[in-house]
Amino acid sequence: SSSTTHHANPYATPVLRHRSSSDVHRTTAFFSTGPAAAARSSTSFAASANTGLLQDVQTLLLVAIRATSAYLSRAYKGTSASDRDRDRHASPAAPVDPLSSLDMRAVPQLVREAGYPFDEISFATSDSCVLPLHRLPRPAARRVVLFQHGIFDSAFAWVAPGSARGLAYRAFDLGFDVFLGNFRGNPLTKGHNRPGYWDFCVDEHGQEDLAGMVDTLVQTKRDEGVDPDNLHITLVAHSMGGAAAMIYVATRANHRIDRLVLLAPAGFQGTAPFVCRLLGPVISAALRVYDFGVICIWPPVLRLALTKLLEDIRQSSLARSLFVSLVATVLGGPVQEHPFGAIHNLAFMMFQAATSTKCFKQFWQWHRSGLFTSWSGDVNYAESYGNIGDGVDVHLIAGAQDKLIPPAMVVEHYKALVRARRGKTARAHFAVLENMGHVELTLAMTQEAYSSVLSRITGQGTEPCDFAL
Repeated sequence: SSSTTHHANPYATPVLRHRSSSDVHRTTAFFSTGPAAAARSSTSFAASANTGLLQDVQTLLLVAIRATSAYLSRAYKGTSASDRDRDRHASPAAPVDPLSSLDMRAVPQLVREAGYPFDEISFATSDSCVLPLHRLPRPAARRVVLFQHGIFDSAFAWVAPGSARGLAYRAFDLGFDVFLGNFRGNPLTKGHNRPGYWDFCVDEHGQEDLAGMVDTLVQTKRDEGVDPDNLHITLVAHSMGGAAAMIYVATRANHRIDRLVLLAPAGFQGTAPFVCRLLGPVISAALRVYDFGVICIWPPVLRLALTKLLEDIRQSSLARSLFVSLVATVLGGPVQEHPFGAIHNLAFMMFQAATSTKCFKQFWQWHRSGLFTSWSGDVNYAESYGNIGDGVDVHLIAGAQDKLIPPAMVVEHYKALVRARRGKTARAHFAVLENMGHVELTLAMTQEAYSSVLSRITGQGTEPCDFAL
């Protein structure tokens, strides 16, 4: 059982906001008060995520020097209390820190400000986990698409690129009723302190979370007057979401999915980046000593410090290049156009995310065995692909530069699917997208990749794979 239920909510983050006039007054107040007052004001200033960590240190040092100097100068000159009071209310100096580039808007605000309708439906899974299902609604539409994120992510992934390149927006423009799923464990879900909450793995993501999403989706459409038998449901999933999608359709008799579009689906993890191979055994050994149940950045003050550090990285081209290079060694993708190069809110959203240690253990289990199995090891999901149904289109898409889940691992799903369908390839598709790493498949697609994925969502990209088995 998870031991983390004793801890405070790992998502209790400080309020993040853009710089306001009150921030300016607090900053400039440092320069007209004594050291004690400066120290009191610095606490409020340092709690803001609008500045970098190094900026805070530099500002506080400058504040201390100026305040001390002013205080000693007044003491030396023997100024009166009235003089000091007049100085304290003098016009403040100009603020020293720039505006932040961090965009902390949540999914509802992003969608509405982009000019699209938004709705949210809360539902409970069969094991009583309450999850939010986001929606860009078209109540009368019979074509439905459900987007499902991967590990350390949320529905944010599908709207983060903006209305020009966000797959959720484009699917809505093409006439789909769009649903955005959220797995248990991400910051948009609730009940993280409930006993046993973190005792889940990828099996639960597929058999409980996705099953609940599809059931809720179907019931919602039924309530809006659309016959469920006339629905055409496409499930688009990324990374761990792809593994959960395959678990769902392979184990659920009436899964209702007509088309799967899986972007770098996890499950087959025989190869992994060097960093993962290096740290995997260390983390695995540590969890055998003490399994704390959840993997996240905690306490909140550490997330705030890392957010500030990102601001420092953003402002230095050298530091930004180094940061992007390190990320690319694990996730792949072209360094020059890597989505984390902007440092925007992408990295901070990862800092907010969490997952269970059981998910990590299951990934490590897949890596060591080379098999796509259940947590217990009793079920080989790839051998159950025959249960998906021959009439379901399955599109498996890999990024040519993906180092986390390279094309060689994605094609293992294709091989297993063809074997399960007794050699039939008419509804099995495999494609490799050039210049795509792991996160580019949701956050920074090239125009060619974007068009390819959209064509598969709409059913136009149906050419069979010619991969040699």
